[in-house]
Amino acid sequence: MTNNKISYRKGLYVKWLFHLTYIIIDMQKFIKDVFGDYSTNSSLIEAEIENINLFKKTNRLQVNIISNKQINISEIDSFEDYLINRFKVSKASLDIAYKDAEILFDIENNWNNIIKYIGKKEPFSKAILSDSNVTVTDNKLDVNLNMKGASFLLSKKFDKGIEHLVSNLYNKNFEVSFIEKELTPEEERKLIEERDKEEKEALIELEKKAEEELEEIREKKRLEKEAEKQRKLEDDEKRKEELKAQNPELAAKIEAYQNDKKNEVSPLILGRSLTIRTDLVKVENIPMSEDTELRVCIDGEILEGSLDSRDIKNEKVIIMFDIYDGTSTIACKAFIEKEKEKEVKGRISKAKGLRIEGILNLQLKLKHIKMIRKMKCLL
Repeated sequence: MTNNKISYRKGLYVKWLFHLTYIIIDMQKFIKDVFGDYSTNSSLIEAEIENINLFKKTNRLQVNIISNKQINISEIDSFEDYLINRFKVSKASLDIAYKDAEILFDIENNWNNIIKYIGKKEPFSKAILSDSNVTVTDNKLDVNLNMKGASFLLSKKFDKGIEHLVSNLYNKNFEVSFIEKELTPEEERKLIEERDKEEKEALIELEKKAEEELEEIREKKRLEKEAEKQRKLEDDEKRKEELKAQNPELAAKIEAYQNDKKNEVSPLILGRSLTIRTDLVKVENIPMSEDTELRVCIDGEILEGSLDSRDIKNEKVIIMFDIYDGTSTIACKAFIEKEKEKEVKGRISKAKGLRIEGILNLQLKLKHIKMIRKMKCLL
């Protein structure tokens, strides 16, 4: 998928979201009406949409809703995942305002699920918050950590994030503080080891997710390329049929010409153009210069039995052979994709002669062309 196509697709999502916003302003709308493809039995689909905001600079989507039923952490997590996948945004957040709702305050029992949710959003917080618990006193919520890390959480404003999340879940405002437990040196060592292990696992998971997303993009690009190719073939076929109907004689001539072009074999074996601008030189006259970037052009016959190849990394192959031009012999090397090896070696072996342009190498004072830029048959 090209950048233009990605931008175009995101542009469509933006327009669609703005259109949704106008609809919501005009009339009362609910999750189940606006997001019809979000299938779930949760209380969330009955919530009324108050507003939708798309922040272009950060590629973040925010949905504000009003609910008369309590919405749990798993429902929030599920809907935010849906928004990210559905609208191709980097982040999605849900803001909940409750109206005449009965709220069960069970934060102590639900704390592990809250940690899991936070750890999914911010993997590096998981190790610090693991095995923690909460204490509620009036409007204060103390997060009792089982290890050091309060300064890190405060620097990343996790206290504000938890305050917002608790407000979403329980319709109450708390001031969050992080309390570190006093540990013995041995306990601290073990916890640090566990944290390091969890951080490594989190990093591996992030890398895995990134690779999966990259693979998904590659697959989409491949499918779109195939679809575009098929569309062009269908368009060409349609034009041919139209031309046959309008001018059968001209259509027949064009088809015959195209068939002749298909059957033509280009003398070019490697390179993009048949034109070689470097002056032809005899092998014995190639200077023994220390200039390793000297470009030369030679022609001659392949010495029998000299053609060989060897696999190298990144699915590539080195093809090697010697050429004699009547004055001397020079070794040549070409680096090509593995899939082209059979075809290139076949054409080289059948050629009566070759003209080659490449970069000269004087390693160990032995002349050889280390990198062939262009190669064509001399018929």
